[in-house]
Amino acid sequence: MRLLPLYLFTMMFFWKVMQLFGGDGPLFFQYSESAKCERNFVWHMLFLNNLIPWGARDACMNWTWYLACDFQFFLMVPFLANLYYHKRHWFWGWILSIWIVALIISASILGKNGFSASFFTY
Repeated sequence: MRLLPLYLFTMMFFWKVMQLFGGDGPLFFQYSESAKCERNFVWHMLFLNNLIPWGARDACMNWTWYLACDFQFFLMVPFLANLYYHKRHWFWGWILSIWIVALIISASILGKNGFSASFFTY
């Protein structure tokens, strides 16, 4: 709750106020592509911008994906710690399940994007 107001202020400043001042810095030409928050600002407010929109590029402050990851892990850790403390066999089952789901999702993304053996040639 301490991070959300500052995060929203930064997003609104970057999205709405920055356009008024303009700019001519070395990377300001990229501003028009990185300040499109009309469709995705809700996912930023819910800290789901690293997951949604799936299959599309988020053009609203795309460098903030880590905040969403951090918040999701923050919500998951108390559940897993409690499970580890009280029922370790359930904890390891959950960890194994999460790992298998992540493995399947990663493999499907690699398959969809044309994973090739040339990846290992470096």
